Amino acid sequence: MTKHIEEMYRHDMLTGLYNRTGFYNALETLPRRNDQLALVVSVDVDGLKYINDNFGHEAGDYAIRAAANAIDSVSIENKVCGRFGGDELALFAIVDTDLAEQVKEEIKDKMAELNRHCGKSYVLSVSVGAAVAPVENFWFDDVMHIADKYMYEDKRLKPHNRI
Repeated sequence: MTKHIEEMYRHDMLTGLYNRTGFYNALETLPRRNDQLALVVSVDVDGLKYINDNFGHEAGDYAIRAAANAIDSVSIENKVCGRFGGDELALFAIVDTDLAEQVKEEIKDKMAELNRHCGKSYVLSVSVGAAVAPVENFWFDDVMHIADKYMYEDKRLKPHNRI
């Protein structure tokens, strides 16, 4: 397989993060010990439909890239970041202590900082959920389901997302 085709197979072209296939392959390669924790973070861009409908799809792409940059900038070594589709992003890392709250705040702080400097006429925001589980007997999809639940709870708590 040529390097370019391999890159397309494993990475999302819009964000540069892993796509779902690349993500699942990469998370298996992270070194781990049984006394560590698996950290799974689920991120969803808030108001993407509003941004797309009112400012165009280029603005929506900008919002997705901003969220991707926010999770990719999290200060954890050996993390895997991916775009699962649309505006759904994920981060996975093997950690020694529960960093779920720290990572959530780091992502939200990065988005707030971007809003202060980007000059957009709309607010860039994400909903974030995180969960940890012992690495021993760990199943990514089970922990991702819990992180998703927390992410949707975060989304529901925002006034502009209430139905």
